[in-house]
Amino acid sequence: MKTKNWLTSVVAGGLLLGCVGNMSASDFKTTVPGVKMRHMGPGNGGAMFGIGFKPDNPNVIIFGGDMGATYRTEDGGKSWQVLGGKGGINQPHSTYNVKFNPKQPNLVWVAGGSGVCRSTDAGKTWKYMQTEPRTCDAIGLDPDNPKVVYISEGQTPRFSLNWTHGLVAKTVDGGKTWRTIARPGGPVDSDSLKHRNYTDIIVDPNSKVITGQGHARVYIFGRGGLYRSDDAGKSWKDLSKSFAPGQINDMCLVNLKGKSILFLSAAPAVGLKKGGVYKSVDGGETWIAVNKGLRSIIHNLKIRNKSLAKNRNAAIFTLMLAHSPNKPKRLYAGSWQGIARSDDLGKTWHRILPRESSYVQTKDPHYRYVPALKNNRHYKKSLWGGIDSFHCLVAAPSNADIVAFSDNQGLYRTTDSGKIWDDITFDFGKIFAPNALQGKKLPPNRYTTRTRSRGVQNIVSDQIAIDPFNAKTYYAAYMDLGLEISRDGGEYWEHPTNGLPMRGHAWAVAVDPAKKGRVWVSVGQKWGQYGGIFQSNDSGKTWQRIGLKDASMGVIRDIAIDLHSPVNSRTIYLATEKKGIYKSSDGGKTWQNVTAGLPKTYQDSYQVKLTPDGKKLYAGTKAGLLVSKNGGRSWQLLKQQLFERVKGFSICKSHPDTIYVVANLPKNSYYWGKCHLFRTTNGGKSWHDITPAYMKYAGGIAVNPYDPNYIYACTNLSTMHDDEKVVIIRSKDGGKHWQDIGNGIGFSRGVNITLDPKNPQHLFVHARFSLIEIIDSQAPAK
Repeated sequence: MKTKNWLTSVVAGGLLLGCVGNMSASDFKTTVPGVKMRHMGPGNGGAMFGIGFKPDNPNVIIFGGDMGATYRTEDGGKSWQVLGGKGGINQPHSTYNVKFNPKQPNLVWVAGGSGVCRSTDAGKTWKYMQTEPRTCDAIGLDPDNPKVVYISEGQTPRFSLNWTHGLVAKTVDGGKTWRTIARPGGPVDSDSLKHRNYTDIIVDPNSKVITGQGHARVYIFGRGGLYRSDDAGKSWKDLSKSFAPGQINDMCLVNLKGKSILFLSAAPAVGLKKGGVYKSVDGGETWIAVNKGLRSIIHNLKIRNKSLAKNRNAAIFTLMLAHSPNKPKRLYAGSWQGIARSDDLGKTWHRILPRESSYVQTKDPHYRYVPALKNNRHYKKSLWGGIDSFHCLVAAPSNADIVAFSDNQGLYRTTDSGKIWDDITFDFGKIFAPNALQGKKLPPNRYTTRTRSRGVQNIVSDQIAIDPFNAKTYYAAYMDLGLEISRDGGEYWEHPTNGLPMRGHAWAVAVDPAKKGRVWVSVGQKWGQYGGIFQSNDSGKTWQRIGLKDASMGVIRDIAIDLHSPVNSRTIYLATEKKGIYKSSDGGKTWQNVTAGLPKTYQDSYQVKLTPDGKKLYAGTKAGLLVSKNGGRSWQLLKQQLFERVKGFSICKSHPDTIYVVANLPKNSYYWGKCHLFRTTNGGKSWHDITPAYMKYAGGIAVNPYDPNYIYACTNLSTMHDDEKVVIIRSKDGGKHWQDIGNGIGFSRGVNITLDPKNPQHLFVHARFSLIEIIDSQAPAK
């Protein structure tokens, strides 16, 4: 029986109705007449953060990831939906915290890099309630008054402090209006390691109630310290004197027979204070260590954090806490070194999950050892063979045996109080490389076995290429994961490592339409011996590095092949981050920098493309769009006053003088600067801004090869603005009029659009957390 898995958006009447996982690879959902879309890709592999269980149903889970994605399941993780698009969450940055109201289970709040959202239907539809402070982690819900909510600037405690200033806001009308309240700790220190960073807020249910303001006692905590308010947020008392600056990770409140007991976790070896778990029965005035059974976890965290603290590195290894009112005396403590459980209010702990089973030696000289499971004693399955960092730990309110944690690779859940853990974001398929780990008999792992997403797409997609000899074979370049290959149209994915680094970014990928099996990919999270450009002659099964060992050029962002050059000695062009365009005329054996000597702004290049006849070579750079008519021997900057930094461009195959560009506006040439869409029909002599009025931050653009007026574009939001639409758009008249064809699909930050060279009705939008595949039956096909 064929296994099915796809995440797709179903939209009606402009509202997001939901997404269905476990669908056939051939099933797409219609967004507008003639247009079908689906999320696709290998699934997880990026950092995942906040987690929330619905208080009355632990099968309903909402969690947030890096790069802007938030997900929801109703079946305990068998399938997931992306909470984006119209009526959804569109966090261009990370989603840090998820909190359900304990007494109103359908009321849930999410905080992240673009403010705070609220849902009143358990996460099906959403509304932005506050966009300042922008980078939000802490959410405090009054358990007896759903209209009282606190929020504060912050980010996951694993990361640095210096992104936020600890502003705190409060609403007493459910989010209609907000007011900034006193900032705990006073002014922000000039020392970046002492900036105010708060990761959560707890309202004490056993404190007195102030009319119209909710419960009086409120705690706010994180790496900015620990503070308590006894007047519903008007003023704060510093309770963090027992701990070092930047040391506090997490806290939970246990309500035991009407009494509030606090448990706090502190990162070991940060500052001069001891770390571990601490308990307070007097509102945080005094603390006692409760670490019996946590010695090995604390010791190992201390070793790693000592070097980080010594080097003033604000990133630390944390210790997080979880508690469920279902069993008041049970606590969980989790970290990069494993998870422990206490059933006696912290008096004793016992480890229920180790970090990983073992390290396995590989043939890769850059990653000689990788984590892989030796057995299934603790994990049902794991993408990386165990815990990879640690961000969040949450117990289900209605069942203390159900616990979930997130790390840099996935979302794990246990339903038996910690005996067996399972990553509920993906499934393994068939083995594709049985000898990848020297033939050792191991449980499935990503180096040997295909993976399939359950609907979670949490990695950055930059480029994709379709095999011209097999339309179902996709080569996709991803941040963090590297190259991923699907040989069945996007359902299951392989992570090739024979000749490629086992981990690291892949930036660009290209295939040779005249030579079966020939593929190029650039990788380079770590450069020098780790990165460069690689070639495969067997459709990605094995790889060889071809030249370019100079680390000073930075990453290779794009690859262009001159299809008029000899098949066995291709001319190849590369766009590099720091040294412009490189050229090889012998299939990659030797290289030369063809932009050497040009101004520095010409060297920061993003894309390189040839016209169909191979006579013109264009390069998108920080200076603008460059053109060469002699294979890179000389260059001309196409002068104009409308834009500067060219992040992407598309040349029409049938009308090569028609070019579309995504570029920063003047004086906006930085990563989050405003980007618009531009068009020329005369090879760059004159340009026109074709950006729709509702778009300020363009992300990608592509033109149909047979019709110079048929184009696609997408948004790349920097923040969530009420006047900025989240769109994938299409124009049939060169940008005079635009139509939103995304119509609600989960999406926020598009960075590139790729058309299938053999079938322009088939295209892909590269988003910051997903790859969106599109079928547009209205597009000209010839």
